[in-house]
Order: sequence, then C-alpha cells, then structure tokens
Amino acid sequence: MPLPAHRASALPGKRVLWTAGIVLLCLAIVALVFLLSPSSTADGLRVSAVPAQSGEDPVVLPPDEPLHSKQEVLALKQTEVALARRLLEEYPEHEQALVIMANVFHRQGNAIESLKFRERALAVNPDRADLYTGLAWYSMKKGRFEEAVTQYRQTLALDPGLPNVHSNMADALMKLGRHEEAVGVIHQALRLAPKSSFAHYLMGQALLQLEDYEKAVDHYREAIKIEPTYASAHYGLATVCGRMSQKTEAAQHMDRFRALAAESRRDFQNRKRAFDDFRDMQKNAAITHINVGRMYRNQGQPEKAERLFKQAAGLDPQNVTCFLELASLYEERKQAARSLQMRRRVRDLQPSSASSYLMIGILSAHLGHMDDAEEAFRAMVTLAPAKPEGYRELARLYLKLGKDLAQARRLSEKAVSLEASAANYFVLGWACDATGDSAMALPALRQAVALDPDNEQYVRRLHSVQGKR
Repeated sequence: MPLPAHRASALPGKRVLWTAGIVLLCLAIVALVFLLSPSSTADGLRVSAVPAQSGEDPVVLPPDEPLHSKQEVLALKQTEVALARRLLEEYPEHEQALVIMANVFHRQGNAIESLKFRERALAVNPDRADLYTGLAWYSMKKGRFEEAVTQYRQTLALDPGLPNVHSNMADALMKLGRHEEAVGVIHQALRLAPKSSFAHYLMGQALLQLEDYEKAVDHYREAIKIEPTYASAHYGLATVCGRMSQKTEAAQHMDRFRALAAESRRDFQNRKRAFDDFRDMQKNAAITHINVGRMYRNQGQPEKAERLFKQAAGLDPQNVTCFLELASLYEERKQAARSLQMRRRVRDLQPSSASSYLMIGILSAHLGHMDDAEEAFRAMVTLAPAKPEGYRELARLYLKLGKDLAQARRLSEKAVSLEASAANYFVLGWACDATGDSAMALPALRQAVALDPDNEQYVRRLHSVQGKR
C-alpha cells in the first residue's frame, strides 16, 4: 500500500528552515541579553540602559490581499524567482543564496533546476547535511533508491541527529527489499524520536514483510495511538490481522482506512474549490522573502531585510517568523516601540507563548508602560510557572517602582528556587536589601557576583549593601 503524500520523504528545504529557526531563537536570545544589559544606576531596571527613541512611527505593513486567479499566482511565482535571482546576482557563489534558489524551484515543482542549484551549493560547501537530503528526496522521486540510500548515509555522516533521515533511509531500503537492514535503521530512528508515528508505521511494514506479525501489530497500533487518523497504519494493521486470522479486527481497521481515505479525498476536493493552492503559494513566497531577508540582514543590509520581512507579513499574516524577525531587527536598532508592536502581533498569533509575554513586559517597562509590563510578566508566570524569568522580571519591576516589596522578595525567592543563576540571585539580593534584610541580601549578592564577576551592576550593589553594615 503506498504511503499517503504527507508521509513522503522530508522535503529538501526542511533542514534549512529548521536551522534558520534555531538561528532565529539565538537572535531572540541576543536581543533579550542586549535589552537586559546593566543600567547606569544600581536600582534601575536593567533595560533602562537602552534609551527609547522618541517619535517612532508605527510599523506599516502591507495589507493581506489573497490571490484570486491563476494569472496572479503566475505573477507571484515569477516575483519569487526574480527575488532569489537578484540575491544570487549579488552573491553568486554564496551557498545560502544557491540553497534559496534551489528551494524556490523545488516548491514551484521544477525539480531539475532545484537539483542543479543544490549541487552547486554542495560544490561550495560539501559538508551541508541538508543538501544531501535534498538530493536523496530527488533520487526517491525518480526511483533511484540505491542512490537515495547513499545520500542519506552521507547526510547521517555529517549530522547523525538530523530528524527523519533514518526513517526516510529505511523507506528506501524497504523499496529495495532490504527489510532486515531497514529494521536496524528504524530502531535508530525510534531512539531519536520514540513518538514518530511514521517510524512505527515503517517498522510495522518491515516486520510484516519479515512475517513477524505479532511485533508488526504492536508497531502499527503504536502508530495509530500517536496519530489516530493515520490511514496507512490502519491498512497495515488490517493486513496483518487478516494474516493472523483476526478477522473482526481486520475488518474494523479496513473500514477505518476506507473512511479516512474517503475523508482525505473530500478534503482535497474542498481545498481545490477553496483555492487553497493560491494561499499555499503566498505562504511559500513569504518563506522565500524571509530567507532572502535573513541573508541580506546577515550581509549588513538591514533596510532590504526589513522591506522583505514586511512583504512576507503581507503575503502570510499568520507567519510568526516574519514578525519575530522584524522585532529582532528593531531591537538591534533600539526602536523599542516598533519592536513592541511586532511582539504583540506574535502574542496575538501565539497567545500561549510565554516568551512573547516576557519580551512584551521588558519592552513595555523600557517604554514606561509599567501597567502593561506588570500584566505581561504576570501572564508569563501563569503560562510558564516552571520558568524563572517571569518571577524575576515581575520582582524587578516591583523593586523599580518601589511597591509590593514583600511580594518582590517572594517572587525572587521563587526564581532562585527554579534556577540558581546570577540574575536571579541579584534580584533576590536587591529584594532582601529593599525589605531591610541586609543579612540575607549579602549572601545572595555575593553569589550573583561569584557567578558573574564582570557585571558592574552586581558589584556596585554588593558594595552598597556592604557599606551599610
């Protein structure tokens, strides 16, 4: 039984996007550290070292204008290719520019051109694991399974922990009839991702071919437990139950498979009628704009990057990444009001994201919106009670405002109990000092300085408290 489309091998751009997501997280952390740099006064909020620019105009984003015709889709595709080509003209041998071009052609269905640029990128940097997965994907599509296995092995030699590669290699091995070898590879996949429904499904398929029916049943059932609507797993379980003469269960899973398959066909037809392919095209174009923008930003062209991130927001207003990129860019420029506007967009899209509330609180405090800051820090404490940042920053805010000092101390104690970091000990020492308990303030501040001896703010407050004794 063929795998459904969404179970196909990982697309070649996936690793790039995953890596870019990690880079984005690092950028957010850098921005946070920058905003939290020590202030010029010992008692001030640490963000007060970053002066708020006056007269910041709000960020104006393009309107969301869905495509309505094939002509508009064609024009957007041409725009996307032209954008990638301009980048490549500026940086003709830059591996990331070549990868972006390859990914654009891949998403637009031009596998031959995609392969050409992927191979050029590999010539520049032969150690990029994600590029080998792209080659393997193409080999799988062409039925060249031996080549795919080799390319997946090259991928794993460079990055053994890359998601899905073991499963995809096992899929290629099974297509070659090498089921016993596939079982060993799937075991590695399950060690990396024990809750992968695809890996459990593949194990069921391999064991079915090896006639180890009882173990096959276990893995099919586990795949369905993880993903109850996994149609192919229901079909596999129906098959193996039939071979074990478990006719009732076989019939149940075959009925479930047929129902899911019919539902999938209806969904596909509904998507076609709703022009979802148009919206998908806009989402893909937004990804290209973001990736090109990131490269311009890394190459020291922030104005081009900003324009492209904004265009991405117009193409796909649900894409959180473009707003995070804009927020990070504005934080680098010390444009706190603009960054706050973008962080609020992220919060609206991801209302359960604790990190959004943390940044909103920090930026609001920086801009003097103390009520908003308090509300944001309280929200973070509620959403992430096991993380210290919300407790610490709420305590810091109260200390800055000189209110609820006893509560500030309790909050800082909670932060230290969750993480024994220099920042948490510093706020605890500050809170103890503010409540008149210098005996407890001193050991906390000494610990903060011991953990971060180069922090002048920590040293100044320690000396201040020592001078009171």
